Amino acid sequence: MSVWSRRRLLGVAAAGAAAAVARRVPVFAAPRPDSGTDRGEYEPWLEIDAGALRRNVAEVSRLVAGRPVFAVVKNNGYGLGLETVGPLLDPLPTVAGLAVVKADEAFRLRDAGVHQPVLVMGLVSDEEALELARRDVRLAPFAQDAGEQLARISRRLGRSVPVHLYLDTGMNRLGMPYYRAGPWIRDLAARRE
Repeated sequence: MSVWSRRRLLGVAAAGAAAAVARRVPVFAAPRPDSGTDRGEYEPWLEIDAGALRRNVAEVSRLVAGRPVFAVVKNNGYGLGLETVGPLLDPLPTVAGLAVVKADEAFRLRDAGVHQPVLVMGLVSDEEALELARRDVRLAPFAQDAGEQLARISRRLGRSVPVHLYLDTGMNRLGMPYYRAGPWIRDLAARRE
């Protein structure tokens, strides 16, 4: 069995669509709602079951033997809306904090009244890092030069910046690779800022 890359799959799909158009083969699409009303009146919606969300968190907590978990709510709470999901998860005792990827998502959680720790798992500029630290949002450094950025921010704030170290333990996505983490952590710990 061969493995297809995303690029190959998209190329084949595009070629198939072009061939279908050229031959006038009918293309299947999702049915349109037939409500007898003007199409402009049809509005899609999401119904968020707060109880189901709470039960899901409880189940995750059970699976990890009751240990607190960070709820990853990146990309607008996976489409559910940060302003909806954040306040639902905030009071749950098994949720130790919420994690996002972008600075603006962390600001939105704070603006929505989330009091739990918020963690930004992506790269941020110095100005974003400064404002995040002011709003009690944790940074997740993973770049080799993270120590220099944290030192700059600490000097400007006049205090240390709480962090959650982001280590890549084998998925090869983001994070300081585990095999380079030792010296990097020692460097961060030795800084006095």
